[in-house]
Amino acid sequence: MLRLTKKVQRQAKKNLSRHNRTGKLDASIFARVIHRGGVPIGQVGTPLKYGLYLDRGTGIYGPRGRPIVPVRAKYLRFTTRTGQVVYAKSVRGIRPTKFLSSSLDVLKA
Repeated sequence: MLRLTKKVQRQAKKNLSRHNRTGKLDASIFARVIHRGGVPIGQVGTPLKYGLYLDRGTGIYGPRGRPIVPVRAKYLRFTTRTGQVVYAKSVRGIRPTKFLSSSLDVLKA
């Protein structure tokens, strides 16, 4: 069982490689086997909250299918990688990468 969970973990890290900038999410992906009622259950995941958002998508691409809008302000404010400050009334969000959910396909092969 542990061998299978490690295989899924390796595939998840491989799927993430093109979306990985800092390596923090890659390093946080774990694989473990727990026992519930004498039944072994393999778990592969990450404790980082943004891993879920990267896997499932956000905004119009996410589960709710709505743009991201400010809750307590008129505009969203964020800084780009180049240091430019951007203000927006709404953003579309990010497309799902499915780096984790698609890694289960390795078990079908």
